[in-house]
This record gives sequence, C-alpha cells and structure tokens, in this order.
Amino acid sequence: MKKLYVIILIVFLAISAYSFHVYDKEKNMEVDHEIKVVLAINESINQKDDKVLKGYESVLEEEGIPYEIIDVYELHNLIPEFLVKNKPAIIFPDQVASTLPQDMALWLSEYLQHGGCSLVVYDAGSLDQRQRHLGNAVFSNLFGFNYSTFREHKEDAFFHGYLEFLSEQKRDFFQIPMGKTVDGVSFSGYHYGKLLYPMRDIEMQQELLEQDVYAWAVAEDGRKIPGIVKKDLGDGTLFYVNLPLGAMKIDADDLPLRAVLRTVLFNFAKVPHVLNVPEGKGGIVINWHVDSNVEWDDLPQLIDNGLLRENLPMSFHITAGDFRDNPGDEIGFDILRYPGKELALQLAPYGQIGSHGGWAHNWYGYGLAEGRLGNEAIDKYIKMNNDAVESVIGRKVTEYSAPIGIFPQPYNTKALENMGVEVYYYTGDSGSGINRTFYNGEMVSEKVLAFPIVPEGIYASLGEMYKLGHYPPEKVLEWLESLPDYGRDNRTLRLFYSHPYDIIDYEAVVFEFLDYLDQQQREGKISVLTMTDAARFFQKVLQTKYSFKNEDGITVLLSNPSGLGSITVAIPKTGLRVMGQPDLKVEEDNIYYYLTVKDNDKKSIKIHLNNL
Repeated sequence: MKKLYVIILIVFLAISAYSFHVYDKEKNMEVDHEIKVVLAINESINQKDDKVLKGYESVLEEEGIPYEIIDVYELHNLIPEFLVKNKPAIIFPDQVASTLPQDMALWLSEYLQHGGCSLVVYDAGSLDQRQRHLGNAVFSNLFGFNYSTFREHKEDAFFHGYLEFLSEQKRDFFQIPMGKTVDGVSFSGYHYGKLLYPMRDIEMQQELLEQDVYAWAVAEDGRKIPGIVKKDLGDGTLFYVNLPLGAMKIDADDLPLRAVLRTVLFNFAKVPHVLNVPEGKGGIVINWHVDSNVEWDDLPQLIDNGLLRENLPMSFHITAGDFRDNPGDEIGFDILRYPGKELALQLAPYGQIGSHGGWAHNWYGYGLAEGRLGNEAIDKYIKMNNDAVESVIGRKVTEYSAPIGIFPQPYNTKALENMGVEVYYYTGDSGSGINRTFYNGEMVSEKVLAFPIVPEGIYASLGEMYKLGHYPPEKVLEWLESLPDYGRDNRTLRLFYSHPYDIIDYEAVVFEFLDYLDQQQREGKISVLTMTDAARFFQKVLQTKYSFKNEDGITVLLSNPSGLGSITVAIPKTGLRVMGQPDLKVEEDNIYYYLTVKDNDKKSIKIHLNNL
C-alpha cells in the first residue's frame, strides 16, 4: 500500500511540475511581449534528425525574422487567444512536425479565429505516434482535403510532379522571379526545364475556391491537385504547401522555402523584420566572367561604347592564366602581361575584380568535371589565380566564380574560406538570393556566402540565350529589366551573370538595359551592388541583434558593435504611427513602415511606434 502511495505521489509531482512549466511558459511570454514567429516541431523527431529544422532557422535568420522553436505538445497546452497577440504566425515544417497531437486542429482553429496565420508544410500532421500513416491528416478538416492517403492508395499516395502557378500574377505574388519558369507559370531550373518535385496525393473533401489556389501540384499524367493553397478561417489565414520545403532547402534548392516564408510572413502575418539589403532597397548584382583573350578585342570596344559607369558598380571575375584549353595554347586572358593587365586595371575602378577559377578556364573546369583534377588542384590553381589578380589590382580577392560552373561542394567552399574569399557565384539554389547554402543536409559555411544565378528558363548567360535558345532581343530585354524590378518590388537582390563577349549578340539590348539601371539607380528606386558589397551587408544583418516588443505600440531594439548604418527594419503599419526621429529615414508602402538608421557610428538604438 505504501508503494502505491509513493507511485501516486510521483505521478502527482510530475503532473504538477509539467503544469507549472506550461504556466511559467505562458507567464514568461506575457512578461516579455516579444513578437516572434513560432516553429512548431515534434522534439522527439527533431532529436533524431534536426537538419530540416536548421534549414528553416537559417532562412529566418537571413531574412531578419524573429522566431522561437516550441514543441507541439507544449504549444498545444498554451492558450491560442493569448498566444496570437505576440506570435502572429505558426509554422508546422515538413518532417519535424509529421506527428502532432490528434486535436491540434481544434487548437489551431481557435488560434486562426483570433487572427493568427499558419503555414502547414507537406507532411505535417500525417503520422501517428508510431510513425504510421494516418487515414486522415490532422489538419484535413481545416483545409477541406486529405493529404495523408497512404492507407488507401499505398505507393500512389506519393509522386513526383511539377509546381504550376495559376497565373503570372500569382507567381509574382509568391516572389518567384519570372526567369524561374519556362512558360510563365511552371517552376523550372537552369539547364533542367520544368522541375520534378516530391509531392503528396490529395483527396478533395470540399470544393476549393480558385481564388484560394496559388499553384497546382501537377502529376506527369496531367492531373492537378493543390500545390499552394490558402484558407481564410475567422480572422486568420491558413496555408498548405505540397512540397517538402525544408528538405529541398538543405539540398541546395533555397528559393521555394524562402519565397513561401517571405510571402506568408510578410504579406499575411505582417511580421516585423530586419531587411538584408542596404537601406531596405533591393535591386541587382551584375557579374561578368572574363574567360580568355577573346576579351582583348571585345572589352575595349564595349568600354568605348559605355559599359563602365560610375553609377553601376559591377563584379568582374577573371581567369588569369596564359592558356585556356591546354598548356601552351596562349589563348588565356593572361592578366600578368599586356594587354590583359591593362584591361584589368581599366575595369578595377568600376567595381570588384574577382577570381574566375583555376588559372585556365576550360582546362581547369573540365578537369574537375572529368575527375582529372582533385582537391589539391582546387587549392593550387585557385590560389594561383587569386595571387595573379591581386598582384595586378593591388586588392584582396573577395569574390569567386567557377569555370563552366563546376564547383565541388563542400570542399571548394572550404578552400575559398581558407583563402579569405567572402562570396561566390553559384548555380545551385538558382533563382534565389544570397545565402548560406546547404549541401547534403549541412550548412557549408557561415563565412563564405553563395550568390545564386537567376536564369531565364533553361539558360542563364546571354550567349546561351542567343546560340541555344535563339531568343529575340525583346524577350532578353524583358527578362533583364525583370531582375531589378523584382529586386525593387521585393526589397531583395538578384544576380545576373554573363560574359562580355556575349554582349556582342545583344549589344543594343544590353546598353538599353544599362541605361534603365542607371536611371532607376539615380532616382533612388534600386541598388546596384557588387557581390562583395551585398555579402558584407548581409553578414552585417546576421550580426545585428534585434527584438520587437508589443507594448503600447511596438518597441524595436537594435544593436551591432560595428555600427547600424543602413540597417532597415520593417514594422507593420496597422494601428501604429511613426513619430519624427532624427536618427531615422522613414519610408512606407501599403503594409510596412521602413525605418533606416542613418548614422553608422550608432551601435544601438531604441525605436518606439505608438498606437493610433
């Protein structure tokens, strides 16, 4: 009998301790008032493999979005009506939220009724405690469709399909660059065309409104099911995305996760955040690859015609050696001798001179691709290239691009890190912005940033568009101008790459595009940056500490030991007003106030926006 009493006491104490923990969690949230996005995960799953969660965390950090991680069973015990005041969005990621409490939908419904916003990704809530497929996914009743159909359909419950937006307007709304589609609406990749993605079969239980569908998941047989869907519930908004966004992010496909998070969190949840571009102004980075001595003739002509402009800094990456295909062929750019040296010095005042790989463009690139060159060669020939460039321009090489795009991860990045390179052009993560890329589930480097290219369909350089795609000039101009427009509209940066010798194919188009950039830049609508400038500011944002507190308005705290100059915070306008503050430049759009710190000597600042 005494033993029974002991057991009862232990159980009672355990329940009391857990109840106190939940109560204490609620009280802590009430005291700090911090506005944060919630990543709702099943901690028991995450402990076995946290790679997907790290992918979400990386993107949120890079986008300056405040967040916290909460176990779903702990979240389930918090009060939705209270939580929504300071936690405007809850994300249920793929993989790490596959098992949820069975009545989580009731809890989420209450949260949404009170104005919350939630994103459910791929398999969230599709498994039971034993990791068996549910007959009906946890959130199916909220969406009006079931995305857990394995019990009935077995292997047909999963397929590979295409993501197809319903219109170009919906593509733009979800922040997908025009060039990341082959037909204006179908998601595509550089060289690959329409991309096949893992998707889940869906059984419709209610009819969907077309206005709530942003994209279809299209099977190879043409069957269309929900791909990206929105549901309005009460005062809140619920999203489902039929793609494993986190798993894709950690395998070098960054754009889908980043675009979905930015769209949901900025446009619907209206989460305050720190922008990762100077003064919150988006735009373009231009990267020219100088491969060989063909540029001895082309570059002088292009320079005479107006390629170099003080208002448009660019990144020029040079393959420095004296040969291109085979030793002794003497068709390399040969930066150490005339005229290569003089041309490099002529380019240097107009941006950054970077390194385009391993001394001899085709010999090095194809040598890596065919396995004739290994890790020792990567170290040797990139260093040779960097040393030659540095000896001519008198500055440290901080940028890199891989000849013919061959960039063995993760070793190549580690080699660049050891050499002090800060950012590299990248064919992975195509269409996305600068980021700390992942490869095989791991972040490759925190110090060396990847800057993906933006393609136009299956091509990226002007030469490919001319020789392979036979693109008419008007199509090329439309795509070129879409890049800074995308950057301006979404307050982000994208990278365009080509070769100076490609310009000859579209010379009138390119110079019209440069005139457009020049005008947009002078009017203060966009930023035109080098890769290095973009990377350094991106790192500055990552090193900036910030918090947003909901107390009689919103209070913003910012600090950075190296200074806060050009750091911009976005604060939702609803119910708030901005008081004049001499340290800040204030802009606004339909959703946000954008507050930019003017003085770089200022290392910390407190900003308060009062309630109306």
